[in-house]
Formats: sequence, structure tokens, C-alpha cells
Amino acid sequence: MHECRNQWSNPLKVRTGFNLADMRRSAALRNEVAAVLAPLGLVLSERKTRITHIDQGFDFLGMHIQRHKQRGSDRRHVYTYPTRAALQAVKGKVKAATTRRTTNLPLSALLHHLNRVLRGWTAYHQHGASSRTFSYLASYTWCGCGDGCVRSIRVPR
Repeated sequence: MHECRNQWSNPLKVRTGFNLADMRRSAALRNEVAAVLAPLGLVLSERKTRITHIDQGFDFLGMHIQRHKQRGSDRRHVYTYPTRAALQAVKGKVKAATTRRTTNLPLSALLHHLNRVLRGWTAYHQHGASSRTFSYLASYTWCGCGDGCVRSIRVPR
């Protein structure tokens, strides 16, 4: 993490991901960031760099980062949520693991595979405001596993 002060006396934080948030004077700040990165041997990509206000939010490494007003207060806080793309990716893995093709697997093997996928994903996203997403994912997984278990158990007539 590198820090420099610009002429507006606001600290400018530059991370190796180069997502720059809350920048009001984009052209001047792009040049300043490029000047900071040049001695390090790094180049700021014009195509990949997007300058946005923190209230609009941005996606970074599977997280959506945005500033919201706190409930019941006038204070504003920065919250991080899992992105929709990250949620869709883990839902795709759950769906692939609980389809009809996997009904011939023992239940313990299915649950072991799902446990590895879900524990890794939730461990990565646990530091954000993710409880609603986790609840949704838990119900989605339960419905998928429940359907798979019901299909795999044949009740004799």
C-alpha cells in the first residue's frame, strides 16, 4: 500500500489491484497515480481503470464495495457484499453437484463435496455484510440437496 498526498490534501491510497475509489478530479488523479506507479515499474491501464464515486460502488475481487447510510442514523459507512457474479458462480457449483447426474453418488460424498465448496466461498466472503446472501445460499443449497435426496430415495409401492 502506497500513500501520497495530492494538492487537495486528501490521502490517495493505491493498492496493487488499482481500483481507485472516490476520486473527483479524474484526469489529474490518473496522472498523479501514474506518476506514483512509474518509479515502481508499474503502468496504469487506461482500459481497465475505472474511476467512480464510492456511493455508486464498484466490484473488486468478487466483492461489491459501496457506501450506504446506516439504518437509524445519518452516519455513512462502507459496506462490502458478494457480487452477483460470485453468487451465480457458487450457485452454479451447487446446482451442478445436485443434479440428476449425481443422484447415484452416496449422500456422504455429495455433502462432502458441497461442504468444501460452500466453506471456501463463505470463508472468503465472511468479512463483508454477507448474512442475507449466506441465508439465501443456505436455502438454495437445502432445496437443491432436498430435491436430490428425494429423487435418490425410491420408496417401494
